[in-house]
Amino acid sequence: MQLSIIIVSYNTRDILLDCLRSVRDSQLQLSYEVIVVDNASTDGSPQMVEREFPDVLLIKNSVNLMFAKANNQAMRIAKGDYFLLLNSDCIVEPGNIEKLYDFIRARQAKVACVGPRVLSQDGSFQSEGNPFDGLGFVLGVLFSPFVLPLPASVKERLLPKGFPRILRGKCRRVGWISGCCMLISRSVITAVGMLDENLFFYHEETDFCLRARQEGFETWVYPDAYITHLGSASMAPNGSIRTDERVAATRLYFLDKFYHRGYWVVVCLLKLFTFVPLMLLSRLLNQRAIVRAFHAQIRLANSDLKLMLGSYA
Repeated sequence: MQLSIIIVSYNTRDILLDCLRSVRDSQLQLSYEVIVVDNASTDGSPQMVEREFPDVLLIKNSVNLMFAKANNQAMRIAKGDYFLLLNSDCIVEPGNIEKLYDFIRARQAKVACVGPRVLSQDGSFQSEGNPFDGLGFVLGVLFSPFVLPLPASVKERLLPKGFPRILRGKCRRVGWISGCCMLISRSVITAVGMLDENLFFYHEETDFCLRARQEGFETWVYPDAYITHLGSASMAPNGSIRTDERVAATRLYFLDKFYHRGYWVVVCLLKLFTFVPLMLLSRLLNQRAIVRAFHAQIRLANSDLKLMLGSYA
């Protein structure tokens, strides 16, 4: 079998229905299976799957295993040579999954995973890969003419790989891709390992892409393929399972896994002291996309500093 499509769901019955319909209606030109892992939903999600999609393999968990454990659970029994991890709040259009599959097949020796352009429900841009963070990223931004009206070919050579929203629309190597839709080779899972089940929520895909890079693999974004992502559907008020404390603990675990704390404090301080004036300059030049990117980085740096320094208290 060529492909296993794995969808984890928690109290997302109606949008899961739309997601499964979109997969079915896309009429995939591949041999594939669909596996839905239901994380103890109470909204009738598993009953809907059994009724509307009898050909779908349904795993019904008695407790919420969260993203990493549930995906790993499905990958252990999946038959496909490639795994498409797809959020239940995603809609796929005909031909896009095949594009991702053809891309990774052509580069299977060195590509760990590939993701599409991710769009919001209104068709606006949501994400298209991200850079790995760290001193290399910070210095790359500082010494690159990111706000100047230079040709894209020049920016491509000077800016950090995957710098958000600057090389939009170009197929390229990035640090990590959104976990809402990522196509992974079974052989890479064998070499790198499955998703880290110690991660409670968030950073699962970043962690996987970092570990893949350590093993010599690459992560790519292929914008010619796209999906629509509603975003955070499983964390709606009627089904929220997230707590700030556990999310913070996850972030701290992730940082400690890959970075020395002293190193990361330096990275955060560099961001705060340099990205703030650069954000203001970008605002003066009406570079709105870059302003948003800097604002997100500044907020994350501030949050990470509080986590790191607070853990010593």
